Amino acid sequence: MKLTQEILLLDGPKKGGADNPNPTSDGKANVFLKEGGFKDISIGIYNSIGECVQFSSAPISGEFLIDLSSKSTGLYLIKIFEPKSTQVLKLIYEDGK
Repeated sequence: MKLTQEILLLDGPKKGGADNPNPTSDGKANVFLKEGGFKDISIGIYNSIGECVQFSSAPISGEFLIDLSSKSTGLYLIKIFEPKSTQVLKLIYEDGK
């Protein structure tokens, strides 16, 4: 299945640039959902052992802030759920020190 929304994962507050500038060094990233119809979309962030560490419905604007700054560094999966499909993206949170 193909997700009907175009998804851009952008580090920090940027609004343009590469589609997926991983890793993030401050634990923050934005997911931008292009096109309309966001009311039926939800987003879950899962750590490397499958625990959901953040879950939310996407706002009407199509922008969703991921904030892992209080979590451990490592690999996270971003699962974007639509009524008929799910897309999974990887996000690496590494120590920025």
